[in-house]
Amino acid sequence: HFGSSPIARSTSPLLTAAPLPACLPAPEEAVAMATMKKVVIIGGGPSAKHCAENLVGAKNLQVTIVSANKFVEWPLAMPVCLVKPELHDKAISPNFDTYKVKGVEYKFGPVTSVDASAQTVTYSAEGRDEAVPYDALIVATGF
Repeated sequence: HFGSSPIARSTSPLLTAAPLPACLPAPEEAVAMATMKKVVIIGGGPSAKHCAENLVGAKNLQVTIVSANKFVEWPLAMPVCLVKPELHDKAISPNFDTYKVKGVEYKFGPVTSVDASAQTVTYSAEGRDEAVPYDALIVATGF
């Protein structure tokens, strides 16, 4: 397609020396992105965070957390809340941004289905379903 184009055959320094726009990855980065493995973690608590922290630095690995909530409950504090419900607000971290793992993509909404054949996790976000593809799936919904 492009081999017969006059632009592709041109030897103009303007065409051959122009840097790629900042919004496009360099060719070597594009190849790395195409070979990246996708890991999806279902859960938003301490176990999901711990998994993400251990995976996020791995080469050629993209980590996504699908969390039902944009807040974090501290499970160790929950038994106290059964006896003293007024303490529930103190057992929640309302600012999820302080809890996020750098380099991890976050999706918020309850998971509605997992399709192991298609390797997708579907979650509900603002009234519509969105599918997230994965190569590896981790269910870390507990403590």
